[in-house]
Amino acid sequence: MRVVATLICIIGCAAPGYSENNLALYLGGAHTQDSSLTLHDGAADQLTFSAVPYQSRSFDSPPYYGGRVGHYFFRHFGIEAEFIHLKIYAITATSVRVTGTFGGSPVNTTAPMSNYAPRFSISHGNNLLLFNGAYRQDFFRNDKDVRRLGRLLLTGRAGAGPTIPHAEVTFAGNSHENYFLGRVAIQVGASVEWKLWRRLYALSEYKFTHNAQGVDVGSRFFKLDANSHHGIFGISAHF
Repeated sequence: MRVVATLICIIGCAAPGYSENNLALYLGGAHTQDSSLTLHDGAADQLTFSAVPYQSRSFDSPPYYGGRVGHYFFRHFGIEAEFIHLKIYAITATSVRVTGTFGGSPVNTTAPMSNYAPRFSISHGNNLLLFNGAYRQDFFRNDKDVRRLGRLLLTGRAGAGPTIPHAEVTFAGNSHENYFLGRVAIQVGASVEWKLWRRLYALSEYKFTHNAQGVDVGSRFFKLDANSHHGIFGISAHF
C-alpha cells in the first residue's frame, strides 16, 4: 500500500494541476561509429564497404543544431517533439574491406572506398524528427512555491521518429543528391539544466541515437547503421 500511495503522490500530489511548456535550442557535436555501408546503382554494381569511418564536421556550415518543444502534465513527466540536424561524411580515403560486384565482376578486396565511391555524405542532415517521453527531477527548489522549478534540473528521455536524410553519393561514375524519407531513428539521452535567470536555463546533454538508415529509389539505394554519440549545449525556457 505504501508503494501505491507513493506513486499516486508522485503523479498527483507533488504539484496539483501542474502544467508547463518548455523550449530548448542547442548546438553541439556528434560522432558516428564505424559501420558497414552498402551502395547499389544498377544490377551490375552493388558493393558493401566494411567498418567505414565517418566524421560529422559538426562546426562546419551548416553546423550541427537542434531544438525541441515539450509539455509537462505533471512536475516529473512530459512529452516532447525534437528535431536534430546530424551530418555524416564517409572518410573515403581509408582502406576498408570491399565485397560485392562492380562492373559485372565480383569484388573481394581491401582498398580505399574512393576507388569505387569517391563521395558519400549526408551533409544536409540525417535529419531526425523524434517524439520523446521524459522524466525530470528538480533540485534546490523554493518550497514556498511548489509550482516553480528548482535551480538544477536533471532529465532522462527516450524517443523515436522518422528521418529525412539528404544524401550526396558518387558511385560507379554516377552522382545523386536528394532528400528522401528515411527509416525510423531512436534515441536515449540525459540532460542537465542550471537556472540562469527567471525561467531561462543553461542546457548540457549527452544523447545516443540509432538509425538503421536506408534509402531505396528505383535501382539506387544505400544503407548503413548510423550509431551516433551527441554532446550538446544550449539554452532552455520553461513557461
